[in-house]
Amino acid sequence: MSIFGKLSFKDQAFKLREDSILDATTGILATKGFDLMTMDDVANLIGISKPSLYKHFKSKEELVGSTMIRLLDGASAQLEQLPDILSAKEKLSALLEWALRVRLEGGMPFLPSTSVPVREMLMRNLKYVGKVLKLNAQLEKLVQQAQKKGELNADLPTHPQFAI
Repeated sequence: MSIFGKLSFKDQAFKLREDSILDATTGILATKGFDLMTMDDVANLIGISKPSLYKHFKSKEELVGSTMIRLLDGASAQLEQLPDILSAKEKLSALLEWALRVRLEGGMPFLPSTSVPVREMLMRNLKYVGKVLKLNAQLEKLVQQAQKKGELNADLPTHPQFAI
């Protein structure tokens, strides 16, 4: 049974609107970036009022944090659905291919890596930090496995540096 089967019609509509808001935010962030994006941009793109937008997200920071969390959840889900038969290197390659495809389709802004204020804002979001640490641990494990099998250069660092 899907998540929608357990929700009331009103809650389903709320969730669908929230997904539309996150989709719009992703697109705006990919084209305009955080500094130029406004809540008006998001509301106008999906055809809702700004007060309606604030029913879903209290601030631009919360909205961007939720957008980035959804992206991290997508990466983790992508990793989890890869078949166990794949080697660690094949899983890393598949995740990289997925990330490039998402990026080229406008679904992955380079926010934390390009803006110190955005990185600092995201670092205050404990849910975001937890998701990043989880994904980093998954990637670290795959890199170590691939290095053990000689599939990756043993000189590559296995512990990703999480910039704060």
